[in-house]
Amino acid sequence: MKVEVSLFAGLLVIATTLLARAQIQGLEGALLSMAVEYSFRGVRAGSRILHSMSRWIG
Repeated sequence: MKVEVSLFAGLLVIATTLLARAQIQGLEGALLSMAVEYSFRGVRAGSRILHSMSRWIG
């Protein structure tokens, strides 16, 4: 139950952000900018995880 509430809250935040950006930038611009931003965050998070794992290993 807690996971469902957290997932729903996360989706609501993403949808609200997308709607706000779509109002300002237009739908295509909002989708593109969010995709780039989330991809960049994913790459940064992945590099942080790998960096912390390398400290543990060696």
